[in-house]
Amino acid sequence: MQLCNRKVLFGAVMSGICTPCIAVADSTGESEPQSAGHHRLDLSYSRIETFEGEADLLLTGYTLTLSAGFRVGVTLSYLALDPDVALAELGVEKASGWGDTQLVLQWDPGEAITSNPWVPDQLGLYSIITAPTANSRLTADLWDVEVGFGVPVYTTTQFAFLPSAYIRTTFEESDPDTTDREIGLVPGLYWVVNDQFWLGYAPAIAYNTTFDEWRYDHSLTAGWLFRSGIGLGFSIARTDRVDRSAQSDVFTGLLNVYFVFGQSHN
Repeated sequence: MQLCNRKVLFGAVMSGICTPCIAVADSTGESEPQSAGHHRLDLSYSRIETFEGEADLLLTGYTLTLSAGFRVGVTLSYLALDPDVALAELGVEKASGWGDTQLVLQWDPGEAITSNPWVPDQLGLYSIITAPTANSRLTADLWDVEVGFGVPVYTTTQFAFLPSAYIRTTFEESDPDTTDREIGLVPGLYWVVNDQFWLGYAPAIAYNTTFDEWRYDHSLTAGWLFRSGIGLGFSIARTDRVDRSAQSDVFTGLLNVYFVFGQSHN
């Protein structure tokens, strides 16, 4: 038994925990110093819908800041699938176990890991690789590689407008010639209050070259970063772009608790 698509599992992740996580820079181009951290630990929870039923998704992540603005992060997922009534009547039982693994590489000099979302003060580059490390009963046999960049075109002490673009390729491990390619644009708007509380809205438009179709979605994010380094975040996103089978009124929420600590070397 497989979940409908592995990308569904990380649809919420792309808009939160495992995307590059940077503070909004102030008007002088400096990050907020009290929240800079060399390490970041994440724990997130989401309830997602699949073809087979609903699943609880738990995400654990770690991000390390290296020199010259480089960061590397890894996220592991744990799934607990509850089959729908029809499948349960056919004898399909609940399934649980470790899911896929996601690796994030990021570069943008002059910033530090603080609260979501990703808002570099200059050109930022990132790549996201998702490997099918789960039991075949839980996720599909798919690799997913995404490469993107973002450039803020307008920033103040409380506001940032960050257009970003990406290209994403998905292929089956057993048949690399079977690919699904998507090109997207995400013009994000972010508002920060007192350097700690933030709100974000990110509409997205994407063109899938494999199926020759346009897709749209959007996400709302909010969070609070305490001066102790503990942060809370919540995001809700429409899943049309990450799940081709989703209806236009299907939304996925993600609750994120994280902790940043250690001296940043940026």
